[in-house]
Amino acid sequence: AVMMGIDPADLGFPDDQYRVAAAADAVLAASPGVLPDGGLAALPEEFEDVASRFRRLADVPRATRIARMCEAVPASAGTYEPDH
Repeated sequence: AVMMGIDPADLGFPDDQYRVAAAADAVLAASPGVLPDGGLAALPEEFEDVASRFRRLADVPRATRIARMCEAVPASAGTYEPDH
């Protein structure tokens, strides 16, 4: 999304990329090399800010999340359509 010029926070993702990276590192510490499905949403209290965002995103159907991403692409980046 970022490479297409989209601000992830506009789509409901946490706005602090470094906080998300730290949260991902915490998940990876328990499962090296793999971010398991739901791993970010299941983080402990220390990362509740990140986990709650990912839980809310998980409640949004995948097709809806993809459509929102396509709609958020700035005109300068062109247009995108879902592949499904």
